[in-house]
Amino acid sequence: MVTTVRAAHGSRPAPRQTGFNSPPLVRWLASLGQAGGAPATPNPAERLSQWLDWTDAIALSAVLNAAPSPQTISAVPAPSHSPHDACLQVRRDLARAIGQDAALRAEAANAHPADQSRFAPYRTHCRALQRKMESRIGALRVEVRAALATRSAALAQLAALDAVMDQALAARAQHLLSTLPALLEQQFNRLPDDQRAGFHQQVQRVLLAELDMRLQPIDGLLEALGPAPTRHP
Repeated sequence: MVTTVRAAHGSRPAPRQTGFNSPPLVRWLASLGQAGGAPATPNPAERLSQWLDWTDAIALSAVLNAAPSPQTISAVPAPSHSPHDACLQVRRDLARAIGQDAALRAEAANAHPADQSRFAPYRTHCRALQRKMESRIGALRVEVRAALATRSAALAQLAALDAVMDQALAARAQHLLSTLPALLEQQFNRLPDDQRAGFHQQVQRVLLAELDMRLQPIDGLLEALGPAPTRHP
C-alpha cells in the first residue's frame, strides 16, 4: 500500500521490484526511486505491525473477540440504495473531476518558462482533489460498512474491524498521500521547458492511481458483501 512511499532511514532507497499486478500508484513511486528497499514480497503482518501501536492492537483484539449481537446489527440503518451503485457513482464522479483540468492546462501553457511558480497550479489542483477524494470516499466507506452490518453477524464483525483499521491507519496514510504533490513537483522541475506543457496528463495519471488505491478497502468490503443486485428491466 502507501507504505512503499517510506524511505529507508539513513540510506538512499533502492527501487523496489514491482510487478504488473502492483497498484498503479506503487508502480509510479517505484519508477521515481521512492519505493522502500523492502523485499519484493514482504511479510504483510510484519509491515502492518509498523503502522499499528498497542492501543490499535487492543481495539482490534476487542473486535475479533466479541461477535456482534443481533440487536447491534439491526440497530444500524441499511442504506436506501445499493452500495455497489454508490461506489460506482463516487468512482465516476471523482474520475470526472480529475479529468476536468482545462483551466489547469491553460494556466500552465501561459506561464513564463522562467517563472519559478509554474508548478503552483498543479499543487493547488492536486490538493483540492485529494481533499475531495478523502471526503467522498470516507463517507462511502461508512455507508458500505453500514450495509455489511445489516447482513449477518460475521459481516457486522468485518465492518467493525474495518472501522478500527480505518481509524488506526488513516492519519499515516493521509500523511503519505499528502507527499504526492511534492513528488510530482520534483518530477516537473526535472523536465525541460518544452516538455512541461503536457504535464497535466501525468498529474491525471497519478491522481487516478491514488483514487484507485483509496477505493481498494471499499472494493474488498463489496466483495465480502457479494455481487451487486441484478437489475430487472
